[in-house]
Amino acid sequence: MKALLAGLMLFMGTAGYAQDRGLIDRVLRLSAQNNELLNRRAYEFQDQELHSILDHLREINRLAGGRGGWQPPGPPQPPGPPSPPPQERYLIRGTIERTSFSFTVYTLEDLNDQCLSFHAANSLSDVDEISVSVNFGQEKKLYNSSSYWKSGQSVCSQIISVAREGGLVNVSNYYRYILSGDIESKSFNFKGRDLIDLNSQCEQFYADSRFGDVDEINVSVNFGTSLRKYNSSSYWRSSFEVCQQIISEAR
Repeated sequence: MKALLAGLMLFMGTAGYAQDRGLIDRVLRLSAQNNELLNRRAYEFQDQELHSILDHLREINRLAGGRGGWQPPGPPQPPGPPSPPPQERYLIRGTIERTSFSFTVYTLEDLNDQCLSFHAANSLSDVDEISVSVNFGQEKKLYNSSSYWKSGQSVCSQIISVAREGGLVNVSNYYRYILSGDIESKSFNFKGRDLIDLNSQCEQFYADSRFGDVDEINVSVNFGTSLRKYNSSSYWRSSFEVCQQIISEAR
């Protein structure tokens, strides 16, 4: 963000008066680089950052002044909309079996990432009992009476469902889609701005995992209700077949 604004300020300081050919080339090259950067990363900035970038772009436009060169400042512009209030932090605490956890998060993505890391670090397996409290609220006990939660994602999905009930609903500050779940018993977590991003991650995950015959997939879109897919007649045997089952749920 600081590098981007520094580049914009360099443009501001030179666009109106540049006579040296090399300096003009530098300005044009930096402008093209910043345009490419904005096109690629605009969805990742916070609203407050986007307002700041927009103000600098307006100033550049004023200094450049079209074909006529520099123009005197116009009347002052009315202030933009107020900055959004700071996001609320949530404290998600509890136990997985007898192992205590405590996650401080802003989004469901934060919670899922911290939970998966915690699950892996503590080598938790065959979980059938979880307790969760959101922001020191009433403890909620979860018990799997029919089987076990065997993967990190299946465990974390239970915690996320309680957090959603407790008011944590912001999915992510960066991504439009987050697909989470399991292929057989191996957890996946794909994040992207569009379905093509998700599919690329899915195909790479499939190749790295060296799956054989797949007949069971669980998938959740943006941490919503998990959908179980079961191939009762045959198997999904390729990255196309497996990823088609997963990515199609985000359409």
